[in-house]
Amino acid sequence: SIAGDGSIQTPRLVRRLHAPDDRTVEAPNRGAFTRAMRPDTALAMRDMMAATVKKGTGRRSFSKWPSKLRHIRVAGKTGTLAKREPYTSYTWFVGYAPADAPQVAIAVMVGNGALWWQRATDVARDTLAAHFTYRAERTVAAR
Repeated sequence: SIAGDGSIQTPRLVRRLHAPDDRTVEAPNRGAFTRAMRPDTALAMRDMMAATVKKGTGRRSFSKWPSKLRHIRVAGKTGTLAKREPYTSYTWFVGYAPADAPQVAIAVMVGNGALWWQRATDVARDTLAAHFTYRAERTVAAR
């Protein structure tokens, strides 16, 4: 809803169907399900989420963003929490990209024990990079 000016879109599991006779049937666009916040509130949240990735708690992970994807800005929110028994340290990241024209949203939660450490921001960065790299390769191949 933050990326969508405060509207919550109706979930869609199928984008299109491909029939045996090579016809393609697009799923209908159902529009907004409901409004979660005012557009000006969503805009303020988008600005804060972009700042989190650019100069906040997501900065370190996204500084390793592939150079060929530098034109794609990411926006997100990070978080941490821990459980004592058994010890588990959790990190999480929710976000979307491109920050200025959202196409994909992501949510990652990683639980680490005492002997292993992986941050959710690193997993989100790598997943988004793979998505945009694959998408660019498919676009070039389609031309």
